[in-house]
Amino acid sequence: MYPNGIYGKIFDLTDWVFRILYLDILWLLGTLTGGVVLGLGPATAAMFAVARKWAQGEIDAPVWLKFWHSYKMEFLQANVLTWIFILLGGFLFADLHIVHRQGIGGGIIGIIIYSAIILYTVTAIFLMPVFVHMKLRLYQYLVTALLVGLASPVSTLVLLLIITAVLFVVHGMLPLLCISLWSYIVSKVSLRSIDKISAKGKFVQVDSCSKNP
Repeated sequence: MYPNGIYGKIFDLTDWVFRILYLDILWLLGTLTGGVVLGLGPATAAMFAVARKWAQGEIDAPVWLKFWHSYKMEFLQANVLTWIFILLGGFLFADLHIVHRQGIGGGIIGIIIYSAIILYTVTAIFLMPVFVHMKLRLYQYLVTALLVGLASPVSTLVLLLIITAVLFVVHGMLPLLCISLWSYIVSKVSLRSIDKISAKGKFVQVDSCSKNP
């Protein structure tokens, strides 16, 4: 029997803190299991698969089983998608560096690169929620993640501001320890956005069934 009143709220808060920390630990274990290079993508995908369950109200879903099942099932595709996306980001920031060195950051080329980086960041926020939610072709994950972000501009802006605050204000290990909390927040936002753009028919889902039932 769960306590009521203030004690019930404290119990719920404590329960969620332990859930978040537990998922953080699993993410770290999954990342290290793949030697970081091959573990980052599937570990992040598995974390978002669990967070998606929580966002759908299934807070009693078996975290350990769900995490490692998703980790193994999505190992190859998550790695391919993750490193393609990281390489794309590397090219963008390399271009930005070149533009700044040549002193043309304020010109039209600089504006194009800055715009591309903003779109890249929006896509990065929603890439894994889309990946664990839908069965799509590789390039469609990128397009759909961007559409999900653009479908809810206010929510996306708030998430961008949170990222900025974490990167420039918060220091130490706190951002790392909050990664699973971040995955839960983004999953809640993305589920609403996916429903919105699905209703408007803005993209075609390859498989109408959910990727992670």
